[in-house]
Amino acid sequence: MQLRAGICSRVSDGVEKPGRKATAVGPLSTTELVDAFEVRFFLERHCARLAARRVTAQQLDKMERVLASVEQLGDGELDRLLAIDRRFHRMLYAASDNEFLADILTRLYDLSVPVWRLGQSGWEDGRAWINQHRELLFALRAGDDAEAGRLAEQHIAEFQRSLKAVL
Repeated sequence: MQLRAGICSRVSDGVEKPGRKATAVGPLSTTELVDAFEVRFFLERHCARLAARRVTAQQLDKMERVLASVEQLGDGELDRLLAIDRRFHRMLYAASDNEFLADILTRLYDLSVPVWRLGQSGWEDGRAWINQHRELLFALRAGDDAEAGRLAEQHIAEFQRSLKAVL
């Protein structure tokens, strides 16, 4: 029932198009992507600040292990790199201990997945973004909410700039 309600809502919002046998998700326009990133820019910063205050030692250790798994990747494994990026962001959202914020940010993140590769000039860009996660993790461990917020904001802003360059 919940899935049906969600699909109906997305159809009425124009995000999905109903078909005879299936529902297809329509692509976002460039304007919609820019709008989504504007919102994500502020929410991701707020989320990181909350996470720096609320994260548990267990959550920090899991985040560390996820980022360490990058070292096991071979060059060019962008799909696996994206999976690591996704896991880190979802862990960050959970660490904020705010379900509504985590849900909204997860939706905004998922909107960016189809264009994630467009914003990269290659494997090294992806690794650089993972290194930004390491810096953010350091701020989270230190409980430095201002630095965590600044780093999250910088991370999203750089990703947004790289996307604007190719859109």
